[in-house]
Amino acid sequence: MHSVANTIKVIDRLDFPILPTYEDNIMGMLLPSYYEYLEQSDKTVKNARKVVLAQGKTKCSLCGCDLEEVYLGRANELLEAHIMLPIAQISRREKITLSDILFLCPACHKLAHTAPELIEEQNLRELVKGR
Repeated sequence: MHSVANTIKVIDRLDFPILPTYEDNIMGMLLPSYYEYLEQSDKTVKNARKVVLAQGKTKCSLCGCDLEEVYLGRANELLEAHIMLPIAQISRREKITLSDILFLCPACHKLAHTAPELIEEQNLRELVKGR
């Protein structure tokens, strides 16, 4: 609990937009807003996304939905990066690596941001697998 409190203190001092879309989120607005900010602005994430799309990989890593098949040419807009690192690691400024990123459809990505335990891949996979 102490590390989470320290993490929140560190993140609260950073300059990034707090998104109203997380108003009712169980984690509050700060942490998911920060994750989303990183998922859209981190250089490693941006480069990984370009590589994945250039290779024609448009399937959601969780549910298997092929966005190119379903949305015909809109996969580039819809495939979303999800950072799986626990927030304490991110706030310590640990570098995000390719193995920390999942590429998801919008529905699975939104699900990943609904509870703290779903940030991590194993928990998210178990939930999606159980559907």
